[in-house]
Amino acid sequence: MAATCNKDSGPTTDSTNMRIVLLGTPGAGKSATGNTILGREVFREETGSGKCVLGKREVEGRSITVIDTPGIYNTTLTKEQLNEEMEKCISLSSPGPNVFLLVIRLERFTQEDRNALSWIQENFGEEALSYTMVLFTGREKVTRKQWEDFERTETTKQPISVCGGGYYALNSKPEVHTTQVTELLRKIEEMVERDGGEYYLEERCQEAQRKIREEQEREKRKVEINERKGKLERREEEVRRMEEVLRKSLEEVKRIEEDLMERQKELQEKREEFKKVEKRTRQEEEDKLIEKEQQKREENLQKVKEEARKQENKVNEIEEDLKLAQEHVRKIAGEVNEIEEVMKREEQRRSEQNTQEKKKIVEVMKREIDKRKREEQKREEEKKIEEERKREEQKREEEKKIEEERKREEQKREEEEKIEEERKREEQKREEEEKIEGEEERGGEERGAEERGGEENRRREEERGAEERRRRK
Repeated sequence: MAATCNKDSGPTTDSTNMRIVLLGTPGAGKSATGNTILGREVFREETGSGKCVLGKREVEGRSITVIDTPGIYNTTLTKEQLNEEMEKCISLSSPGPNVFLLVIRLERFTQEDRNALSWIQENFGEEALSYTMVLFTGREKVTRKQWEDFERTETTKQPISVCGGGYYALNSKPEVHTTQVTELLRKIEEMVERDGGEYYLEERCQEAQRKIREEQEREKRKVEINERKGKLERREEEVRRMEEVLRKSLEEVKRIEEDLMERQKELQEKREEFKKVEKRTRQEEEDKLIEKEQQKREENLQKVKEEARKQENKVNEIEEDLKLAQEHVRKIAGEVNEIEEVMKREEQRRSEQNTQEKKKIVEVMKREIDKRKREEQKREEEKKIEEERKREEQKREEEKKIEEERKREEQKREEEEKIEEERKREEQKREEEEKIEGEEERGGEERGAEERGGEENRRREEERGAEERRRRK
């Protein structure tokens, strides 16, 4: 955006003092031209110098002040650094320069040199061109005809026509003549007299620099708003990821419920199997064992259900947190929209309001929003870490419970197999005893009641021993 200046002119210049500001692209020969005007080595002729330097000379009782500047479009300086040096340049020429001398090498008059005129307007104000003179160096390197053709070309006439001081050609430093320097100073004096003896006010340049800084601040604010929008989009993506995690959690809860139903069916089937075994074995003892086992399993089942309820409550909490996060995202988006509206209103009223007040308001709002966002981000991160830790603990506890349940089931099956084997051995033993008794009866009844009584006692003792062993097992 091109800066504009006030139309007030500076007071009449002091005829004993002339202030010249040298401008041009890097390598244009500004420093060499300044040394030529001053008649001595003041400026270091190094390409890419990034500092403003002042030199003075007395000519016939008149003070000549020359200020050398960094090259326009200098790649070694940022825009902010170049603007600072140009402000320093204007301060050195206080109360203001009489002429901006745009130095251009005659043998390489490029588009970049022509664009330099626009750069002068943007950085020193639109009226700065009225105080600008183009100085071509290297006149001795072209013939008279080449020089006349050069003067007549449209690409030369068009940019020069907007300069209030016109143009002048100077030989390179080794070939320069004293008369050329005198003629250059005379043309500058004529331009100053034509302008009524005025100089370009320092305040005009400062106003142009101030507007440049305002434009840079507006661009910076736009970049910040775009960054905030990007953060909001990333936040929305995070919310979508949280919703996906919640969906997977709900699916996991559903899967756990299905596993519980399957286990209940398995338990029911095992209960029926135990009932069948109980009918074939000692009813009372087996019933007690089964009842105890059922109680344990019911307790375990109750614990699993309780864990499922807790998991469901945690899922509900996650859903509530997700809703809060979404509401917060909407609030932040609303705040950003409000900030944009405020900035638009501030832009409309910028000609009526004080610039410093606008900066303070924007800075306060920015700090408040940054503070809220940092606090909210910190709470969200802590909540995510805590939720992740709880989910890991729940998962480990569920895996541990499933493993314990599996081990109890295996232990129970082993006990049932042992009971079945013991029952079969008892039946086999009874059959053997009955066979023995039959053989004894067939062998004769000569055995007395005493022997039968002894045999019966031994059989009873063996049964009691077997029963005692079963109880111990």
